[in-house]
Amino acid sequence: MITDGKPSITTVNNFLGLNLNETGETQLKLGEASAMQNFRITKDYKLEKMHGYERIYNPNDRIRAIWIGNLRGTEVTIYVAGGKVYKGGTTPTQLGTITDDDTTIFEFNGTLYFLNGHEYKYYGGNSNYGTVVGYIPTIKVSCTPAGVGDDYEPINMISNKRKVSFSADGTATEYFLPEQDITCYANRIWINGTATNAWTYNGTLGRVTFTSPPTAGTDNVVIEYEKNNVPATLAENITKNKYATKYGLADDTRVFLYGNSSAKNRVYFSAITNNYQVAEYFPATNFIDVGSSNTAVTDISRQYDRLIISKEDETYYATYDDITDTSGETIITFPMYPLNKSHGMVAKGQGQVLDNYVTTLDRYGIIQWVNTQSKDERNAKLISERVNEWLQSHDLTKAVTMDYQEQKEYWIGIDNEVLVYNYENSTFYLLNFPDNVRALTTYKGVIYMGTDKAVMKFDKVLTTYNGGTIDAEWQGGFYDFEAEHKRKTMRILWITVKPQEKTYMAVNYITDRNVGMNEREISSQTFAYQFWNYADFTYNANIQVKPYKIKLKAKKFAFLKLIIKNDKPDYKLIVDTISIQKAYGGFVK
Repeated sequence: MITDGKPSITTVNNFLGLNLNETGETQLKLGEASAMQNFRITKDYKLEKMHGYERIYNPNDRIRAIWIGNLRGTEVTIYVAGGKVYKGGTTPTQLGTITDDDTTIFEFNGTLYFLNGHEYKYYGGNSNYGTVVGYIPTIKVSCTPAGVGDDYEPINMISNKRKVSFSADGTATEYFLPEQDITCYANRIWINGTATNAWTYNGTLGRVTFTSPPTAGTDNVVIEYEKNNVPATLAENITKNKYATKYGLADDTRVFLYGNSSAKNRVYFSAITNNYQVAEYFPATNFIDVGSSNTAVTDISRQYDRLIISKEDETYYATYDDITDTSGETIITFPMYPLNKSHGMVAKGQGQVLDNYVTTLDRYGIIQWVNTQSKDERNAKLISERVNEWLQSHDLTKAVTMDYQEQKEYWIGIDNEVLVYNYENSTFYLLNFPDNVRALTTYKGVIYMGTDKAVMKFDKVLTTYNGGTIDAEWQGGFYDFEAEHKRKTMRILWITVKPQEKTYMAVNYITDRNVGMNEREISSQTFAYQFWNYADFTYNANIQVKPYKIKLKAKKFAFLKLIIKNDKPDYKLIVDTISIQKAYGGFVK
């Protein structure tokens, strides 16, 4: 019930994040923000100034990729910048070189792999870095010395080397390989498991001649050779890819590559041989063509037992299957099915899985895939209506994304801005950095960011962005206190904040009549030696939530917007509640 002239209290108990409502700020709920930068919403809906970051590595070149994790029992930091690959540490070590381009780093069975559309590199720990040479397949087994035998493993597109296994007859010295124009190498021919160099070869004919006949046996002679003059385009089927996703049934047993500019709609996948899982074996037949060859695959994300494969404006899914051919051989396939013909992904390689929901960016905004069991336009849910104005004003193809699982935050970085979606409490907020966001990753609850010059590390104790002021501001909507037809007067606010070592805020307002002329400030400190300054000394050691009474007068308004700021480099802020004392007057004229 509205009673004219009698003061009453309206309280903001929950801050609901950013809402860029297209119909105007008067439509916002109490607690929603019409503008918001460098504040975040905690899981219990409180308003917290964003903490800072500091530079930890400074290659002075654009960061192309960061990987931090446990590799073969050792925690390592790897980053790519300026055409070089570095291992972090007290003094960073350059491991080697790589083409200076955006890079994907992924781990597979204890080895890191690097893809950038130009080459395929690996890092196996310590200083073991180089170009992937590829698994060497045994292409034939049970061969007679004349070369007649059974096909076994397909050739590997990223290796020109092959092996052939012969069953010696005890008399022949000449062994013929299935290919000509080849090269053989010392210590790469074995008899009964022992390397031998008692041979010569004719590369033109593809023939190896032993000094004496190998003893008779079954698959007891193995000859490794390299095929000469293989077109470079064969390996480029793999090396020109830029993105990777791991996938299997119970485990991630294969790697799926995409982003090849010469085969935009093609996905290549690795093979498993003799139960050996490796990201270095790609038979020529291991690929999936997704939709039209005119449009590119832009993302692949794993959801449960299937792969969600995105193009810019359509989405498919693939599953694991095995079939038996006419010879009785089991063949692994990944049949593909259309999922949605309207929604896809425009930011290449940037899909995330949030609480088991694949999340993508397309021309409509942020899409969450709520059902991927069958083709249905309803399986794609647009979750970004409140911030689509921001999304539509930015080039989403440039987005760098991250799932900050510890805080249940989905980060979308474009240039020096980050839009954050808190998928635990369904709120949005914006961060504005002095540096451009080029790479994002997390490890053990800590965020690491690559910029145009350095690797940055976020830390909750930091109060600046690498020395730059964190200018935090929150603006509510124009609120009518459920009576837009009545004039109101505000005289007093109570703002409850969580005390910290140093906390500060400035409070003001805007109404439909004017802007507050007398900004009010709150500043307090608790006792902490790291901030000891006799000029500011206080005996305040209270660490409980504390309400502050603020006299801030606004007259005869229909709509009121509150503004909270914190632009002090050393000061934090967590706002718990805002209580507004207002009194209703006559009707708006």
